[in-house]
Amino acid sequence: MARPLKIFVSYSRDDPSGSDWAEKLDCWLEHEGFDVWRDVSRLYAGERWVPEIHRQIAECDVFLAVISAHYLESYVCKAEYVFAFEKPGRVLPVLVDETVRELPFLFRPIQHLNLSESNSRSTLLKCLERFGSVPRGPPWKQAPWRQLTNVNQEDRAERIVSQPAETDAALRESAARRRIEASSSAKRIVLERFECECAACGQASELTADVAHLYEDATTHPPEPDRLIVLCSNCNQAEERAKSRSKPPLLELFSPGMVAERARQRYRLGRYGCAYQGHRLAAYLFERQGSYSRAVECLVEAISSLRPVRWGDFLKATLLEIERLCCLHEVFPVQRWLCVDRFALVLYDYRRWNESADVQSASVILRAELGSDSYPKDEQKFDSANSFRREALIKACTVLQFGSRPLAMLLGRLLEDAKEFERLKYFDAFATNLDVAGKLSLKVGGNIEVAHKYSLRALDKAHKITHKWVLQEHYWRETEYYLEKHDGDNKRRNMFEALRIFRDHPVVLEPTLGAAGPVPHDPIKEIERYGVTAEELREHGVFPSRNPPPEVPLQLNEAQIYQLVRNIGGK
Repeated sequence: MARPLKIFVSYSRDDPSGSDWAEKLDCWLEHEGFDVWRDVSRLYAGERWVPEIHRQIAECDVFLAVISAHYLESYVCKAEYVFAFEKPGRVLPVLVDETVRELPFLFRPIQHLNLSESNSRSTLLKCLERFGSVPRGPPWKQAPWRQLTNVNQEDRAERIVSQPAETDAALRESAARRRIEASSSAKRIVLERFECECAACGQASELTADVAHLYEDATTHPPEPDRLIVLCSNCNQAEERAKSRSKPPLLELFSPGMVAERARQRYRLGRYGCAYQGHRLAAYLFERQGSYSRAVECLVEAISSLRPVRWGDFLKATLLEIERLCCLHEVFPVQRWLCVDRFALVLYDYRRWNESADVQSASVILRAELGSDSYPKDEQKFDSANSFRREALIKACTVLQFGSRPLAMLLGRLLEDAKEFERLKYFDAFATNLDVAGKLSLKVGGNIEVAHKYSLRALDKAHKITHKWVLQEHYWRETEYYLEKHDGDNKRRNMFEALRIFRDHPVVLEPTLGAAGPVPHDPIKEIERYGVTAEELREHGVFPSRNPPPEVPLQLNEAQIYQLVRNIGGK
């Protein structure tokens, strides 16, 4: 006797209508003799729900997606259906919300059912009966559910038969052509952003630069800019990698640890775009190995690499990638905390200071929950000191009450940590602590002399500091100081140094606190205010031939920000 068809019901528990439909479907299908798995009836107290859901999706014959507006907004639901498309079972989308006008990319080649229409129950059962006699196969070979049409449900049920091979081949060819056309503009964006630098080895050449699909699978991952990287032809080893036909796999070509270390080296050289894609590649490789916490760690470093250039679209994509990993897999609390901590600083960069302060408060809670044995004490001390620096900057500049501690106590802690960083020869962290101390002294305390003293102390170690971004911050602050003091020689010297670094490493500087709130800091647009002529700048070879890179907006609303924090923080 044949076993009953096993059906996994995927729905959003936050949607009352979707939950009602899921319960109805559960009852209908159980009554008809199908083996139905739904979380509320099959998950038990004490079970680890993520691996159990993965196991059930992998073993099911049909993944039944109960699609509503809430379902499409839920990252947990998205993680479920993305995972389902990677498995051999069939995917059946059922629409229960008339407000949904467009299905996600993965569902578009698959015929859906509209349960709000009449005879929906009988139509669903006819579909599932046909599934029982059709061999399982990859989702892109599910010919009966290939095309979206406007026929009614009864006609649709009669037409659910295997399509001729030539029709199937034509559809595959058409889909491939659309993917290639859609990816052309994405490839141009990637080549321009990363200046043809290889994510693996860092070599740059327009002649050898290939645009590669990070996930090696253009079928289930559309080739959008944030999913593409640049690989030189030597590292790529395949002309067709972007079309998902490349061999050998990336994991056989590269060690993720080595790729991550090369990305850190490029960050220290001020090659931020190349460092970003190197960390994204390392994260993907770690994920393929099953090292999910290491993958998140690399993605956090990818965020740090993007902060100097403010690519909001790639920042958002990286945050969503971290959210996916944190929802689907076991990720250590340390990596979750570090991500939320860095997210707060990204919001600060984009002058969304109130949200930044809220996210930083969540980071403080996560940090307090870490056990003393969470990871090595030296690393914990280093990360906590860096986190305190961010906390001080965000809360002081948003004019929020920083506990009961006055500015002097904040500065005392920052200087104490800076001294320790200097002793340990962590000169980038040393300079960054002094940069924040200078900002607080100047913007909160109004003490230009103290800020000047901190910058002098940092620039005394300039030859040991690799962080190009923080060096520019110090040199511009010194330029402002000597402008105030009417010291033309020192003003020019510091200005020329800042422009020399900017020429080789253009960045977007951190915002400043103006009378009406946070404002972008762009001294390049204010060069005339410093009383230096274009001829002088050209004579010293520092005339800015380009503006700072344009800031790409971070398109996250308040609700999305807090949802990210909850999912990443595991709350």
